[in-house]
Amino acid sequence: SASEKDESGASLLTDAPTWIIDPVDGTTNLVYGIPYFSVLLALKVRKSTVVGIVFDLSNGELFYATAGGGAWLRKVDLGTLSLLGEESIQRLNCNKERLEVSQAMVVMDVGYSREAERVQVFTTWMSNLLTKGKACSLRILGSCGLDLAYLAAGRIDVYIHTGGIMIWDTAAGVLLIKEAGGTVLDLDGSEFQYRNRRMVAAATKDLSSAVISMNPLANP
Repeated sequence: SASEKDESGASLLTDAPTWIIDPVDGTTNLVYGIPYFSVLLALKVRKSTVVGIVFDLSNGELFYATAGGGAWLRKVDLGTLSLLGEESIQRLNCNKERLEVSQAMVVMDVGYSREAERVQVFTTWMSNLLTKGKACSLRILGSCGLDLAYLAAGRIDVYIHTGGIMIWDTAAGVLLIKEAGGTVLDLDGSEFQYRNRRMVAAATKDLSSAVISMNPLANP
């Protein structure tokens, strides 16, 4: 299992300062001409993320966070790739107003795996969110890093990935969400671990709990 054999890339980390880079997150979107992809950078020191950056090249939005320093958004002039003035800087906060699954914008991803069991978990969970939770909306957008940045910015409320994400997909976004006041957990509600390659991120703990309660593995 993933917990027994770390394939996430996290096992390669040492205590030395280490940059983790994903030059294109959302490769399939890019290949198909869908303008939803990003560049991801994170700096880890002693295996803890201290800087996280998500750059949305299509919209000229630079999401960034520092440990203990909050999460922020700054606009970029795509013509010159230069930062716009400080008046464009916005503090990011997860949306704390949509407290119920029925109010939530939910984004999910199953990754590249087509294993029957994982796909079944994904589709059953999706069905539960729509039929039992009456989720306001559910999307598959295709860029994990940008999805997490959108959650930190309050644009979406829940992000679920049922398995297969790598540390370079998530390191920057996890810091953004934590600095924006959100929560990041494993699918069963335990502490998020990079090596498990799956997550539930949400704006609030209560929303996380409600979403996790609809995981078919939690209620077989």
